[in-house]
Amino acid sequence: MRVLKALTFAAFASAGVLWAADHLLGTDEGENLLVTVLRSQTDAPTGREQAIVVPTGGAPRVEAALELQRRTGLPLLLTGQGDGEYERVLRSAAAGPVLHEGRATDTEQNAAYSRCVAGPRRWQSVYLVSDALHLRRASAWFRWYGFEVTAVDSGMPGGGLPQWRGNARHEWAGLVEFTAKALAWRRLPCPA
Repeated sequence: MRVLKALTFAAFASAGVLWAADHLLGTDEGENLLVTVLRSQTDAPTGREQAIVVPTGGAPRVEAALELQRRTGLPLLLTGQGDGEYERVLRSAAAGPVLHEGRATDTEQNAAYSRCVAGPRRWQSVYLVSDALHLRRASAWFRWYGFEVTAVDSGMPGGGLPQWRGNARHEWAGLVEFTAKALAWRRLPCPA
C-alpha cells in the first residue's frame, strides 16, 4: 500500500512539475534557466575508474572519450545503436581496447546493457562521457544500474541556444521519467 501511495504521489508531483515547467518554458528566461540548471560539469577523477563509457549521440562525445582514453589507457565501451561510424572512428583512433554494446536505443538501456557488459569484467567505477545537457540524466541512470560514475562533460550539443532549449525540455522530461521508474524499482534485464 505504501508503494502505491508513493507512486501515486510521484505521478501527481511529476504532472505538476511538468505543468509548471511547460509554463515556465514558455518564456526565454525560463528556458535559459532550465538549460543552466541541467548543464553538468566534469567530476574530479576518483582514481578508481576502470573503464570509459560513451553513449552514441554525437562526435563531441566520441572525441572527448578518445582524449580521455589517450590520457588513461582505460578500455572504452561505446553503448547504443548507430550506423557504425562512431565505432569505426573509435577503433581507428583508440589508444586501447574498444567494446561496443549495440542494442541500446535510449539512456536507460545504455546503462542497463552497459552493466551487462561490465559485470563479467567487474567494472564498478566508470568515466561516463556525454554532452552537458544529457550528462545529469545519464549519470542518474548509470548510478541506478550500480555504477560509480565520474561524469565527463563533452561540451554543449550543437545547434546553439534554440537547439539547447529543445534538448533541455527533453532532458527534463527524461529526469521525470527516471524518477517514476526508480520509484517503481524497475530495472531492465540483460538482452538475450
